[in-house]
Amino acid sequence: MEKDYNVVILDGVEYTEIDRLKHNNNSYILLSNLDNPRDFCIKKVIIDNNEEYAVQLDSEEEFRDILNLIALKY
Repeated sequence: MEKDYNVVILDGVEYTEIDRLKHNNNSYILLSNLDNPRDFCIKKVIIDNNEEYAVQLDSEEEFRDILNLIALKY
């Protein structure tokens, strides 16, 4: 059975969307490089002119909060 994945390209590297969650009226995505599972990142999702963009988190505290939420989920 073939699965469809959302792919995001960051700095020329393809990342696959592993999870998506909402927190404090924001959406976040967990991305993983399938060629190197140690290479992962968390991005905030913004929508501008009906286009979705993955952007940096605002702070290290925001990163820790979202990472903790992901860890609790799994």
